Amino acid sequence: SSDIIWTAFLVGFFIIHPMLVLFNGALIDCTEISGDYYLVADMSQKCYTTSWWYWQIGNACGFLLYSVILPAVLLTHMYKNKHRLSEPSFGVRFGFIVKGFTTTHWYWEFVQMYRKIILIIISLSIKRLAYRLVLFQITIFCFFCTNVGLKPFSRSVHYDAENTILLTLLTMLNLGTYYFRDDLTLAESEGKHLSSDPLLWVVYICLVALNVVVLLSFVVLFLNLYK
Repeated sequence: SSDIIWTAFLVGFFIIHPMLVLFNGALIDCTEISGDYYLVADMSQKCYTTSWWYWQIGNACGFLLYSVILPAVLLTHMYKNKHRLSEPSFGVRFGFIVKGFTTTHWYWEFVQMYRKIILIIISLSIKRLAYRLVLFQITIFCFFCTNVGLKPFSRSVHYDAENTILLTLLTMLNLGTYYFRDDLTLAESEGKHLSSDPLLWVVYICLVALNVVVLLSFVVLFLNLYK
C-alpha cells in the first residue's frame, strides 16, 4: 500500500542520508601533490579540470535535492498537518520521524539530521586537525545546550541517552585536542609521541576509561528502557 511505501521511503532516506552527504563530500575532497590537485577518493582523477567542474554541477544538484529540497518539502507538509500527527492514519506514514519526541518538537529528527550534515562538512572541509576538533566541540556544545534547554524527547531515558552521547563527544574531543596537538610528532611514531610527554598517557587512559563508563551507562539506560 501507499502507507508502506511512504514509511519505507522515509526510513531509508534518514538512514542513507549521512552516506549520501559523505559521497558528496568525497567528490570535492582534493589534496595537493607536486603542485597538482587530486581527488582523495581516487588519486587518478585530477581536481579543478573541466570534467571535474561538470561533476560538481551534478554533485551540487544532488546535495540540494536531498539535503535542502526534500527535507523542506517534508517539513512544510508536516507543519501544515502537525495537528494530525497523532492520528493513526497520519502516524502510519510519519510516525518514524515524530516518535520519541514531544508534540511541540515533532521536527527534532530533522535537527539531528542537520547536526550530522554540519559535522560531515567540517570533517571534509577543514584540513587542519586542531581547527577541526575545535569546530567539532563548538558544534556539539551548541546542540547540547539546545537539547538541555528544549528537552525535545518524550521519555527521560532518551533525553538522558542524548545528553550522555553529546557530553561524551565533548569530553573526547577536548582530550583529543591535547592528544593530537602535534600532528607531525604523532605521525612519526605513536609510541614516541606518548613517551615524549607522560601526560599523554593520562589523557589516553582517560579516553579509554570514558568509553568504558559510557558503555556501562548505555547498558543501564537500555535496562531502564524496558522496566
